[in-house]
Amino acid sequence: MMVSGDEMMVSGDEMMVSGDEMMVSGDEMMVSGDEMMVSGDEMMVSGDEMMVSGDEMMVSGDEMMVSGDEVMVSGDEVMVSGDEVMVSGDEVMVSGDEVMVSGDEVMVSGDEMMVSGDEMMVSGDEMMVSGDEVMVSGDEMMVSGDEMMTLLQDGSNEGFTLAGLPMGFSLARLPHEPDIMLEMIYMRPCCIPGRLVPYEDGIEMIEITGEYVFVEIESLGYAFGCQHQVVDERKT
Repeated sequence: MMVSGDEMMVSGDEMMVSGDEMMVSGDEMMVSGDEMMVSGDEMMVSGDEMMVSGDEMMVSGDEMMVSGDEVMVSGDEVMVSGDEVMVSGDEVMVSGDEVMVSGDEVMVSGDEMMVSGDEMMVSGDEMMVSGDEVMVSGDEMMVSGDEMMTLLQDGSNEGFTLAGLPMGFSLARLPHEPDIMLEMIYMRPCCIPGRLVPYEDGIEMIEITGEYVFVEIESLGYAFGCQHQVVDERKT
């Protein structure tokens, strides 16, 4: 079955077009109706300029691919869901007054990434954010989790603040001893203002004001801090 023409219009209160092989083409095409259904085992719709719109729209299939030099999806309510969902392109932009992305496994990656908004919330049972350069900023920020790890590349961070972490650990490399790792284990929910300060023999220790913190320096010994005191318990 082949239907073609320079100008084509097919309309009706009830429409059904079916066939083993179907091709519809034309310089200008418009298909409209109060109720429309297009289905097939294999379907391809293409054109230099394409627009699909409606008050209520649903597109579904076992395998779906949408591609083009410029792809725009917009609407008052937009929902994309599936067992496997992939969005890729040289330039990808998702924007709206309310944007929600959820799933059992969600991965977002790219050479350049920017996520911004007046109000933002990211949550999940397992989360990983990584990159050569990662920047997160905002007037109000909250990061929380049952297990948290922060890796400091050097021990020159003066005046860093650790607040409200329920249970976790932090690693910091000592600038004078690059092979030594300083491990801080937060024993209980606490609010710890602290800073790295030089120790008497050149090895940096941690000065704590507030709750108890246990500090271990591998191959050197233990130091236990409470209030403004640091007690050195060197291993023999």
